[in-house]
Amino acid sequence: MSRRVVASLLAIALLSGAVIAEAEQNYASVTSRDETSAGIADTNIENGALVADLRVNSSMNEPLRIQYVHLTVAHPGYNDSASTPFKGQRSLLPGENDLKVDIPARQVSGNLSAGDAVTVYGEIVVSVYNGYEFDIPVERTEVTL
Repeated sequence: MSRRVVASLLAIALLSGAVIAEAEQNYASVTSRDETSAGIADTNIENGALVADLRVNSSMNEPLRIQYVHLTVAHPGYNDSASTPFKGQRSLLPGENDLKVDIPARQVSGNLSAGDAVTVYGEIVVSVYNGYEFDIPVERTEVTL
């Protein structure tokens, strides 16, 4: 190969590496500065299923595509966990968002009833515009059903 071709290929390789490194650095800086938070707004029992209303405050400038929500319900003698898939079909817009998550009775031991005290916590896994995923912790909250 001629020196010109080798030099061109080397320049392309270096430029590609720089672009990838910059994209990774931009992603890391965006997610490390992210102040998105999530908490439990309300929780109740409907037909044996646990219904959790989440309030999410997204500080990102772009919509976040929800991949799934994983919640744990802790009550005396039991720790039940459930994941609700969204597969990117629901988004969290910048600002405040309400998100309703239903956990079927078969996933909460069937031992919950109105008046029970439980602790609910978990995470919302989202993806950003470039396909990277990260989780938003759902603040641990004690509630009475």
